[in-house]
Amino acid sequence: MLALYRSGRATDALATYHQLRRALDKELGMYPSQDLRRLETAILQQDPGLDAPARPAPAAPAARAPAQLPPAVRAFTGRENELENLDALLPEPADAGAAAPVIIAAVSGTAGVGKTTLAVRWAHRVAARFPDGQLYVNLRGFDPRGLALEPSEAIRGFLEAFAVPVARIPAHLDAQAALYRSVLAGRRVLVVLDNARDVGRSGRCCPARPAARSS
Repeated sequence: MLALYRSGRATDALATYHQLRRALDKELGMYPSQDLRRLETAILQQDPGLDAPARPAPAAPAARAPAQLPPAVRAFTGRENELENLDALLPEPADAGAAAPVIIAAVSGTAGVGKTTLAVRWAHRVAARFPDGQLYVNLRGFDPRGLALEPSEAIRGFLEAFAVPVARIPAHLDAQAALYRSVLAGRRVLVVLDNARDVGRSGRCCPARPAARSS
């Protein structure tokens, strides 16, 4: 009866009650139970208490860790010594707790020698060691138009990658940097700063100190 009523078939629900009442009277000489009689009355009165309970809202999907690394070059060859040198900078997995030191690696050289390719290749190689996310930003330090990325713009992009609401992101750089440090505290995150023009600008863009930087 309740299922029929909740399906919008109140008439069928009442017909079921009367069918049961006749069967009980004919076969057993009994009346429907008090609970059934109350249910019939509630159906007649369209009691809101009979409505199906509201379904709980679906749980929001867990936020995914940012994975901003550009695609790695498939035809990458050589640079094994450099890759091994970068590998050697990382602590052993057993020692990679929240208190592990922040590692800084700078890849420098003349234009066109493959600094970005090397940095991105290595970043993909060790991405699993940074389960809380991999961040990437092109600082455009050598943009021919002179449009280098402002530190506040870079940090804002990182904060948005960690789903920080725009309304919570401060307007001033120092406050943005403080929030960025708070978001990354206790997390293992790989940060790749590409095309850094100088140490000062890249340092301001990543006040928590980068794990890898190509200049």
